[in-house]
Amino acid sequence: MRATVFLTVLIDVMGIGMLLPVISPLIFQTDALFAAGTDAGPRTLLLGWMVTAFCVGQFVGAPLLGAWSDRVGRRYALLATTLGTALGVVVVGAGFYYGMPSVVIVGRLFYGFASGNITIAYSAMADVGTPQSRSRDFGWVGVAFGLGFVLGPWLGGKVAAAFPGTWVAAFVFAAGLNVFNALFVALLFRETLPPEKRSSLRPLSLKTGFRNVALALRNPRLRPLFAVVFFMQFGFTFFTQFFPMFMIRKFDYGPDALGDVFGYIGLWMMFTQGGVNRFLSHGTPPGRIVRVVLFTGAAMLFLLTVPERSAWIYAILPAVALSQGLIMPNLTTLVSMQAGPELQGEILGVNQSFASAAQAFPPLIAGVFAAYNPNFPLWAASAAYVLAGALFVGGVYAGLRPPAR
Repeated sequence: MRATVFLTVLIDVMGIGMLLPVISPLIFQTDALFAAGTDAGPRTLLLGWMVTAFCVGQFVGAPLLGAWSDRVGRRYALLATTLGTALGVVVVGAGFYYGMPSVVIVGRLFYGFASGNITIAYSAMADVGTPQSRSRDFGWVGVAFGLGFVLGPWLGGKVAAAFPGTWVAAFVFAAGLNVFNALFVALLFRETLPPEKRSSLRPLSLKTGFRNVALALRNPRLRPLFAVVFFMQFGFTFFTQFFPMFMIRKFDYGPDALGDVFGYIGLWMMFTQGGVNRFLSHGTPPGRIVRVVLFTGAAMLFLLTVPERSAWIYAILPAVALSQGLIMPNLTTLVSMQAGPELQGEILGVNQSFASAAQAFPPLIAGVFAAYNPNFPLWAASAAYVLAGALFVGGVYAGLRPPAR
């Protein structure tokens, strides 16, 4: 069953990742949405709004979908959301094709909502595992994410290069992958949450994300941990969403080269989560890992702004991927430990709510300041990691609940 969850996440991330090396060049290097000669300021601001729309959709969708999957089961919820992601990709592509920024933003909002299904994948892994295996199991989700991050952007870049002058192919391929994923789930995904273990404790509502954040903030045990999740994701969003813009403006990268660099990052994240994290999870508590790598990641993100040659970027990126590849599964494990088996979807949905809320703000901030200095998103990412590390060491680490025996 773990293999099925792995492949579901892999295909899902590939479908979304295919557009990573395509969207930024479409905004900055073409006139699909802007009049010829428009400078970088409005283009960067639109990119910010697009990323924010995706994150707002995920903020609303992740906890709602996690709680919904606690009720109806993981399989049905995954099937519906993979089809929703495909539809969102089609809407975004149509917005670019017809030159309608508002349609692009609506499409991003929609498939951001559907992409909250990563919560369902984590919940399925929690269903089939034990508290002791949870870090390793979540690490496999991270490996699938990393491999999708390799293959998706690389494939998107290659498709864009194979069809020069028409970027529509990348959107067609991305939507097709998500439809294929829906068929895969329908045919091969076995339910991991039997009816007797399902929960219906609360009514479902589009306000679930806001309610979950409010409840977590009132809980003195959860509040510091979710604050760390917020600032870590706040920083990581500056990196992931504006690193393509950084490489375009500083080194004049196009879709093909961006696909290669994202593939390179994904390979290192996959190696970290599939190898390094599995090795460390046998004897190192997840809290100890998080405590160290938050500060390591901060240093590496800042260091990315120093080189004047792109070759040095490739030398630094493995350390960035190593840090992030260890933070994600271990921080998710710490969150998962705070709930029983019947509430895994809900607690992981709360976690994703905080992550998505954090993702919504950086694009708007960077959209303004990155127009003046392309280094700004990476400086901000580094500062956010330092703050997350300080919060973790000062207010979280000593009070963590140990895994159940």
